[in-house]
Amino acid sequence: MTIIQFFLARIALVSESVAIINGQPGRDFASQLGHALVWKTCLREIAIIDSRQLRPEDLRADDEIYTREEGYRFLLEVICGLHSPLVGETEVMGQFKNFAVRAMEGPAGRCTAPWLQRLMADAKKVRTNHLTGLGGRSYGQLAERHLADCPSIVVLGAGHLVQETIPWLTAHRVDIFCRRPDAAIELLSRHSDASIHPIDGSMESGNKGPVGLIIAAPMTADEIASWSARLGCRFERIVDLRGESRTDKLAIEGTPVIHLQDVVDDLESNWKFANLRVESAKKEILEHAADFWQRYDVRPFGWEDLCA
Repeated sequence: MTIIQFFLARIALVSESVAIINGQPGRDFASQLGHALVWKTCLREIAIIDSRQLRPEDLRADDEIYTREEGYRFLLEVICGLHSPLVGETEVMGQFKNFAVRAMEGPAGRCTAPWLQRLMADAKKVRTNHLTGLGGRSYGQLAERHLADCPSIVVLGAGHLVQETIPWLTAHRVDIFCRRPDAAIELLSRHSDASIHPIDGSMESGNKGPVGLIIAAPMTADEIASWSARLGCRFERIVDLRGESRTDKLAIEGTPVIHLQDVVDDLESNWKFANLRVESAKKEILEHAADFWQRYDVRPFGWEDLCA
């Protein structure tokens, strides 16, 4: 084998070495794939790993694996909200930004920073060029529409989805219930009339008018029903934003529940317009993916060379 043939073979090998694995929520890649970067959302877990460190027994039948342009394309589509129930929503991009910051601050930060930053930059371009102005592409905005007649709104949860939701609730008094109130103090900067309570706490009496509930916590329907009974507050209407609400239906006697799919269905009236934008976004994403991997293919040192 000549030197040129050796390097061509090396490039062919390492070009395939980066694998993106898409798994179901709760997949727990972190405990199984110690060398992977793991990004979790309420709808999925994604592991980014050198496939040469991946064993067949590490995978499940329902895992989806992407490599090369397909891997970069898939990540960009997820970041841009194209794989979300609410297509084009913005919350998932904020979740990825938080993940990227943690990854860049970690032990592999020097290596991960350049290509995570590039993913963010490409995602911003795609959103700016194709996904702005779709109208109502925020879970918080749509949830507020269903609870517009409720002066007071209770929010269950304090994660990123809540951070994106409560700015839409400024016309309402907001009570936030979560497991770690101390860690949720920053939410107060997003809503001047909000109160934070421990999940086993109680509400102040004297609320005037109907009270609505927004669920944005990783709890089962049974757990939520038990929590609601302990709280002792009658809710006028409930908006359940859990990704698993489709299969784990919440039912509270006497209270209508608007599930995530119901929120998504609100968009049917402008779907044709949105779909054209989404197809344009996917086309640009393919271009970004091809450009990224053309750069990668000419570098002979594999996964670690993405640092360059």
